[in-house]
Amino acid sequence: MMATWEEDFAKWNSENLETLCAMDVPDTDIVMVHLDHPVVQLLDKKFLEFNTIAPSAQLSNTPNWRQIPRNVFHRACQWLRDNILSKSSKTFDLSQLTLHVQKIDGSKFTDLSAGCFSDMQFAGTESVQEMNEKKEKFANIIVQMPFNIDIKLSLHYRLSMNNQIQY
Repeated sequence: MMATWEEDFAKWNSENLETLCAMDVPDTDIVMVHLDHPVVQLLDKKFLEFNTIAPSAQLSNTPNWRQIPRNVFHRACQWLRDNILSKSSKTFDLSQLTLHVQKIDGSKFTDLSAGCFSDMQFAGTESVQEMNEKKEKFANIIVQMPFNIDIKLSLHYRLSMNNQIQY
């Protein structure tokens, strides 16, 4: 079901799973569910796990709809959210992507080695305090300079467009 979700059930997502092609029957414990709904396919395969009868085995006077007990329907929707939709690329919001960059050795980018002061100009007559002030100014300049790093980044994703999955 996971392999064909985006092809067979592209219009369903976590928000509309319990409303699209599903209708609560007032004053009953029944939900009318269209045959195209993913819950119908799930219950056809796992009806014993949900302690119900397979929708395809139901006798029905409504050819495209099946009556499913409300608690079974909600449990099946939750199963789809937990096992299918949570793993689907359609449910990951890339605007929430966070990337952490750090040095391989774990040191901070602002940690400076003694070698970075080799280009620092000094007269040789400075006191220790003047030398430390000069090093602090030089270090601030170095830390604030643009620094180029080359990184290799790999993202794996699936994008479904016009019933074709592209990688």
